[in-house]
Amino acid sequence: MVRGKVKLAYSLKRMNGMKKRLRDLTTLYAVLTCAIICGPAVQALAVWPYQAKASHEEQKTNFSDLTKILIKRIQKLKKQIEETRSKKMRALMYKFLKKGPAVLRGF
Repeated sequence: MVRGKVKLAYSLKRMNGMKKRLRDLTTLYAVLTCAIICGPAVQALAVWPYQAKASHEEQKTNFSDLTKILIKRIQKLKKQIEETRSKKMRALMYKFLKKGPAVLRGF
């Protein structure tokens, strides 16, 4: 019984080590890796990575969606900047009408 637990712990340790190496390869060399691990100590197949990566077309679609979102956000910010400028200019004109040209000396 004890020997079985030791074997199981050893194989799990090796499996985790293999997953770590695969993750390192993916990170360092920018390659796609996958593994299907099976053995006498593992009851079910272990698959790495757990989640399927998005296909290139899905990534491209997500990227185009992000660019559209960013373009809309930039347009909205430009509109806000323009509105803020016009409000500041309007406030400055009203001050000028009330107090005269002395208001403009600070600029």
